[in-house]
Amino acid sequence: MACYYKANTKSSKSVPCNHTALATGGHTQCCEPGDLCLTNGLCREETVDNTTNYAWRFGCTDPEFKDPACGTAYCDFIKDSDTHLTWKCPTDKLWCCNTGVVGPFEGRANKTNTTCCDIKDLLFTAENPDVFTTASFYNLMFSIGTIQPAPTTFSNTTVLSSATSTSVSAGLSSATSTTSDLPAPSSGTSTLAIGLGAGIGSAAAIALGIVAYCVLRRRKRRDAGSSGSETTAEELGSESVVEGHNDHIAEMTTKVNKSELASPVSPVELWSPVVRAELPCEEKGRLHVNELDGSR
Repeated sequence: MACYYKANTKSSKSVPCNHTALATGGHTQCCEPGDLCLTNGLCREETVDNTTNYAWRFGCTDPEFKDPACGTAYCDFIKDSDTHLTWKCPTDKLWCCNTGVVGPFEGRANKTNTTCCDIKDLLFTAENPDVFTTASFYNLMFSIGTIQPAPTTFSNTTVLSSATSTSVSAGLSSATSTTSDLPAPSSGTSTLAIGLGAGIGSAAAIALGIVAYCVLRRRKRRDAGSSGSETTAEELGSESVVEGHNDHIAEMTTKVNKSELASPVSPVELWSPVVRAELPCEEKGRLHVNELDGSR
């Protein structure tokens, strides 16, 4: 729903605050996007702190400004602009209307100004405000069924706070579609599934045939070995690792030991008769004996 200024002209820069009221056929005040919507019909800039005591009167969804939610009574006697700046006075529920040209934002942000509170003609009464939502461009009830095949509707309901606390509440609910809303699979998808199943079955049959062939071949090798047939070097090398690893190692070790036992006696000991170099002395002795015998 569009927003209107006091002059019954559409506002292009303000948006409705209370979408719950709009859904039930009511009206609400309008604020600039990003501003805080107050429960007394005024708007407050979000960037200011609590020391700032001003608020704005913007538009309303009621083009005639007769709905109480529009805050039309605030500064209605001043006809200088569609929007108007107001100030909160120290007295409870007492406000005053700004006069003259509105100064820059820096001159009033995070500051307290009560000058107009001393001018009786500028005073008006309004409830002490609470923040109940933030003004937004987007309608809080929309459908995105055109984006997704299965229609899904989201709704966001703004809940008003009590007069004694400040709250911003938004509830998001979604209604997901059932499986019957999903599009039926096409014939191309069914054909693909059948072809894929057939391919998987053929591959499984081939794999089983290969496994059976390997098992039969291995069994034949074992039967041939048990009947006393010679085992090739290739088969001996492959089987010795798995089945007879310890036996082959023992036999190889025994053969190595036998080759070591066959080694000859150390040649060093054979040269022990070398001491017979003294035999000439014995021969001399024999000759001496013979000589003695001869002399006898």
